[in-house]
Amino acid sequence: MFRIVVRDQALQEALKVHGSEFGIAEIDVAIRASAISRKLGLLEDSLADVTFLSELTNCNGQQDFKVDGAVKFETSNALYDRGELTSSISILRNLDDTCQYDHQQLSISRSDVAATLVSYENNGECSTAY
Repeated sequence: MFRIVVRDQALQEALKVHGSEFGIAEIDVAIRASAISRKLGLLEDSLADVTFLSELTNCNGQQDFKVDGAVKFETSNALYDRGELTSSISILRNLDDTCQYDHQQLSISRSDVAATLVSYENNGECSTAY
């Protein structure tokens, strides 16, 4: 549904919205779907959601969506729950180093990333230097 609205200028005008609003909403819905799947123990569904997110953000990159922080955070969480500790921690470290938190269009905070990173490192007993 979101993609139809994004592509149809007349429909956007009738709804009095911009295509970018729908693109961000679609990404937000996919992030929430992944989180719900993880909470229900549907880890394969969560991975499918973050794969879709990756494809969606790559496709929408030209629209200057600033959602990479939230997408990477959810990807890290999905991988962690799936047992991919090293990949998850690596994503969080990279996010902590590169994310422009103040410019994100979907909420994410440095403290959430840092707390999750510490938790994952402690739970995974990751010995990689930070």
